[in-house]
This record gives sequence, C-alpha cells and structure tokens, in this order.
Amino acid sequence: MGDEVTLLKEFIPQDLHGREYLKPWLDKPANDKGVLAEVFKKLDNAESLIGKRPLIPGKDATEADWDNFLKTLRPEKAEDYEIPLAEGTKLDDRGLAYHKALREAMLSAGIPKAVAKKFLTEMQQFGFRDQKDFAAKMRIAQDKAKAEYDTAAKAALGDKREEIIARVDALINELAPAAFKPEFAKLNAEQRLTAIGVINAVLEKYVPADKINAKPGASGGAPEQGEEAVLTAEMQKIQGSVEYKDLFGVDHQKMKDRVSEIAKRLAEIKLGKGKK
Repeated sequence: MGDEVTLLKEFIPQDLHGREYLKPWLDKPANDKGVLAEVFKKLDNAESLIGKRPLIPGKDATEADWDNFLKTLRPEKAEDYEIPLAEGTKLDDRGLAYHKALREAMLSAGIPKAVAKKFLTEMQQFGFRDQKDFAAKMRIAQDKAKAEYDTAAKAALGDKREEIIARVDALINELAPAAFKPEFAKLNAEQRLTAIGVINAVLEKYVPADKINAKPGASGGAPEQGEEAVLTAEMQKIQGSVEYKDLFGVDHQKMKDRVSEIAKRLAEIKLGKGKK
C-alpha cells in the first residue's frame, strides 16, 4: 500500500459507523499499529466482560441452572433483607417469626436486596390503603346495622323499653348464677339488648306480671322457702347416692328422672310461679 493512508472506516461495516465506541477510530489509519492495538484491546475487554456476565437461563433451564444464576443476585444471608415498618411498630413473637420466614423465602427465591426492598415497600403501601378502605367500609356497614337494629329493637320492646331493661336487669342481678354475671356484663349493647328482649318475651308469656318480683312468703308470690330447701336437700342426697352414681345400676335412671323433676320445680320456684 506504500505511503497510502487507509482509514478504518473503510473496513468497518457502514451500519456500525453510528456506534459511539467506534466513532473515534473511523478517521484513523488502519495501517497504524498503535490504532490496531487499541482495537484488539477493546475487543479483548469486551470478551472478558461477556465471560463475567452470568448467563440468563432459558425456558428449558433446570432448577440448578436457575439457582446458579440467582446466587449471583441474592444477598449473602437472609438477615440482609430490609423489611420496612411503620414508625413506632413493635413486633411480637408472631410478627418476628413471620418476618424471619419472609426473609428466608426471599433468599431461597434469589430475590436481589434492592428489588426486595422496593417490592415490600409497594406492598406495604398497598396494605395501608387497603386497610384504610376496609375500615371505612366496615364503619359504614356497622353504622347501617346499628341503625337497623335500633329500629327493630324499638319495635320489639315498644314504648316501655327502658322499663323492660330495668326490670330484666334486676332479675339478672338477682337470679343469674354468679359465674354468668361477669360474662353478661361483657356483652356489647346489641348483644345485651337482644338477651334482655328474649328474657322479657319469656317472662311475658310464662310469668304473671304480679309474680316477677314477688318475695318468698309474700301474698300471691312464690311458695314458702321451705319447699325449695327440702327439694334442694333431696337432690343433693340423690346425687350423692350409690344408685345415682352407678351409671349401669338398675335404679340409676329412676334417680336421674327424679333429679330432673326437682330441677324443674326449683326453676319454677325461682321464677315465682309457685305451682304445685
């Protein structure tokens, strides 16, 4: 070629002339050994970088192939993952166990730390929005249910609602077993009013109004206290007998029936019915 200068762009394909990394060489002479050395160094660096890049598994890749690829992305240990928490949040034992399992699952899946943080942050924000929306819908539903219940309760108890509540409350305080009273006190307003409504309906159907608050020995009230004491003593005696305790004895059923009769009569006495 003599002293003729041959430019690299004559050797580089036309469709590659727009590449930024080639532009500085396009007008350089191809017969310059220094320029050729630069070209080969560039090529060597590119090949080295390609060799260092992990090969992305294809559709037919095995689980082992994916694991080899993902181990270059995942952090060294599960504790490296950062799970965002709302300010002031304190995790209990269940919450700590959940976070531990979540970190271990992300590590096993090979999720990069930066990707995991972004994913968890967005899911947390969605959770906050969803929780707020759900709470608003619950308040609307509860307000509607309360209004409907109040309407139904007023219709069921009528104008004497407060009087009925006071009367049934008095009976519960007087007659309810001690173990049940604390549980009754735990009922919410709707549950309590429902129980009072049911008790009042039973009273109105089966107990004369003048006997609801009758005292033992009072005129027209419950029978003498003596009957209750006698029946209670008889029941205790039967329940302590060998015949009653022997489930396979010939007299067990007879003793059991008698206890049922006594229990029914004692209940009548408690309600002030006083019938013989």
